[in-house]
Amino acid sequence: MNPSVDDRLNSVLRALQSVVLPALPESANLAREQIMLAMGHIQIIQAQRDATPAYEEGERADIFDMARALLAVAGGGEPSAAARAGLETRLADKDGLARERAEAIREAIDALLLAAHAGGERDYHRSLAAAILGAIAIFLLQAALTFFNVSTFLLQIAYGLVLTLAVVLNSTRLRRAHA
Repeated sequence: MNPSVDDRLNSVLRALQSVVLPALPESANLAREQIMLAMGHIQIIQAQRDATPAYEEGERADIFDMARALLAVAGGGEPSAAARAGLETRLADKDGLARERAEAIREAIDALLLAAHAGGERDYHRSLAAAILGAIAIFLLQAALTFFNVSTFLLQIAYGLVLTLAVVLNSTRLRRAHA
């Protein structure tokens, strides 16, 4: 029989508390502090373990959304075009574990941003900056509302308001640019 993850973590906690910590001399303040810190982290992991899959799925969805947003504004020179094609390939690739795919997309996003910085046009830089700031704003909004335990319904309303505001601001900017 294999012990459960909770049994294993509890076993590590017991060993740290009843074997390792008492074996340390009283003068080893830093070592004692580190053991207590490790124990605290293990307890946090235990408390958050059930929520981890949903959190990771949300993080992957955010990465995929950011990639799509960057592709929507991608332009620039030849290096940007090659990096854009690489990101499109990564997004289209359905093979492998979700975590590995997300990491590949992160790397492709990095390559696109570096290529855009090196050879992109000024409008492209502005569009990329706006897309990145928008993704950061959505992330911060989600984190803040989740921290304050706001309902999912209100979270969706907040997303809608932010996206509506972004569309209105972008439309206004485009009208001024074409006027």
